[in-house]
Amino acid sequence: MTIYYAHPIIMYGSIKESEDLITIQKKYPRDEIINPRFIRPESSEDQMSIYLKTVKKCDILIVRGIPNASFTAGIGKEINYALENGLKVFEIKNLKFIPVRKPVEYLTRLESNLLFDRIRSNKKYKKYCGMRLLSEVPKKS
Repeated sequence: MTIYYAHPIIMYGSIKESEDLITIQKKYPRDEIINPRFIRPESSEDQMSIYLKTVKKCDILIVRGIPNASFTAGIGKEINYALENGLKVFEIKNLKFIPVRKPVEYLTRLESNLLFDRIRSNKKYKKYCGMRLLSEVPKKS
């Protein structure tokens, strides 16, 4: 089985991304997990098409939203596309997998980018959301 792990770009390389991947691997130990962090669009004009094509090839979509916010533009599109194509969709929240059965509303691309800017400039929110990059975590000596 193939699982697509959809999460906001701002979480790429973060502590939360690592935690989610561990949680998914525990629940689906024999399955392949596709992380869009490692997918490179061929052009900047139609970036979403490669992600949606990849979603369509998978069996399950697992999504991570941003706490206290709607789904971002890319994730909302991936969720609704997955549902249209008969994939099972789950939102990962508090180490649980919550089924998503209906299309979701989501932020526009501009709203998503503005939210990312707010998160980047607010250290408390960034830490609360687990969005600190692994490189920002102090090393233990």
